[in-house]
Amino acid sequence: MNRISVLVMLCVGMLASAWAVAPASNASGDRSMPSGRMFVPIQGSASNAVTAGRAENPGRSQTDWAGDVVIDTGYVYDFAVDWSLADGTMWLAEAPLLDSVVKLFRSTDHGVTWNYVFWFTTNPLSTVPRLGLILGEGDSSYVNVFFLNPASENGNVGVVRIKPDLSGWDAYWVLAGPDSITDFAVCRDYRSNYSLYCWAVVGNTGQIAPWIWSRDYGKTWVGTSWFNVIEPDLSPSAGPRINLTCLNATRQYVTAGFNYNYGDSSSWYYGVVSGDTYQHHRPKIAAANTEPDSEATRWVMYVRDYFNTGDLDAVYSVRSHAWGDTWQKDMWFAGSGQYHEGVGDIQNYKAVGNPYVNTSFDMLVRSGGDTSNTYWTWAHADNPYTWATPTLVNDSGTLASYPTSVCASHLIYSPGAPASGSGVAYTRAGIFYIPHGLYFDAPWIGTGVAEQRGHSVRNLTITPSIARGPVSLNLPDGTRRVTLFDATGRVVKTYAAPAGVLGWDLRDNAGARVSPGIYIVRVETAQGTANGKVIVK
Repeated sequence: MNRISVLVMLCVGMLASAWAVAPASNASGDRSMPSGRMFVPIQGSASNAVTAGRAENPGRSQTDWAGDVVIDTGYVYDFAVDWSLADGTMWLAEAPLLDSVVKLFRSTDHGVTWNYVFWFTTNPLSTVPRLGLILGEGDSSYVNVFFLNPASENGNVGVVRIKPDLSGWDAYWVLAGPDSITDFAVCRDYRSNYSLYCWAVVGNTGQIAPWIWSRDYGKTWVGTSWFNVIEPDLSPSAGPRINLTCLNATRQYVTAGFNYNYGDSSSWYYGVVSGDTYQHHRPKIAAANTEPDSEATRWVMYVRDYFNTGDLDAVYSVRSHAWGDTWQKDMWFAGSGQYHEGVGDIQNYKAVGNPYVNTSFDMLVRSGGDTSNTYWTWAHADNPYTWATPTLVNDSGTLASYPTSVCASHLIYSPGAPASGSGVAYTRAGIFYIPHGLYFDAPWIGTGVAEQRGHSVRNLTITPSIARGPVSLNLPDGTRRVTLFDATGRVVKTYAAPAGVLGWDLRDNAGARVSPGIYIVRVETAQGTANGKVIVK
């Protein structure tokens, strides 16, 4: 009996017992979030809780021998990333394992080099086991570094707000008080109110999970709380919806939901999206950034302990409006008996209208061998269960981090880069698979096009590559799809199942002539992916 048939047999009757106490379902099968006791975060400045400053010796990163970019060395407790839609600047915050200094890195050349530009330490002094990084816009144009300080009242969360030009900073409490915060997730919405959101966990079994938000760019926080969830993740949509996923305290169920009104505590709906009661780890959620956001495709990625045998697999559930807003659950993403497979990250693109998500995942030989790899792939909202051929991210022969590590890989976009899609920031595995070093790789690092190691298709030719008129694409055999993107990652033209020589008249899917600029050509075949570039004058 294969795994799929076993799952079908076990799914029957599981969902009814998903949570011991649950409100009545609505018509779509979601449930209203239960309300708990009010959680009142301490307000006011937290500047006396951190010491911070610009890095005096920023230095510059180096490119590794096989193309990966070295951001920092040493053991890593946690790290977080974000990026600017306006200029493509990339930011990374790092909490070293054996150091109380939180470091902030910046790249202004699409990740080719990284500068160490800012630092802070907590008061009382402590290593920082969890970080969050949110880059604001408009009136909230700060680099917001969220941190957990376990030495402050057994666990408080604060935020350091840094001006992007590094000319100043301040700090505020997010959650502070007698309850011991052990984990949190943060995000912001994409609308002009630029609100910030935080979902925290109290205790190691998630006894209380405060949900709070800030309407004044991190200065003050208000909200409510719920019970018995762990490992939360948050992701915004194109409109007022904020998406969530988490585990229940026993790790038996993966829950996903959304808030449909900018975080208002009475506007929650949720449902169980895993179809089994095995142990689960590290759920991640993202929605296609399409409008209306009520109809946007949503993915939840998570790690499952297959039959609780210790064999870790990466699976996902997906929900599409085209299917009548029902979840397709426990779909295989990466799973085998020889490897542990783990979810790194899944992210949408910030520009409204983009239907793609990118995903990273890890694979580790179960026998304790010396092979562990991080991969990158992507999917489209209209075909959400078809993933592009995975690209190997880390250097050949090096170890990626353990699949359930809290320090898993993160996706980071950079608009204006010479190829579409996100890059991947990741750690390697040191002794006992403790995360060691920070590295970056992307489709444009090294070769200038996607590094499809082991999955490359290179016989794509484009004539001319600098054009004012029609362009000829000489396609590889077995081409399934051709997609052209502009420099921001927006799809401008698609062709299904073309063959031979394809002519592009420099017009988009709507028939309008494209603007001058750089356009990326991605060709999908049965053997892999080929990439090229056209400069339109």
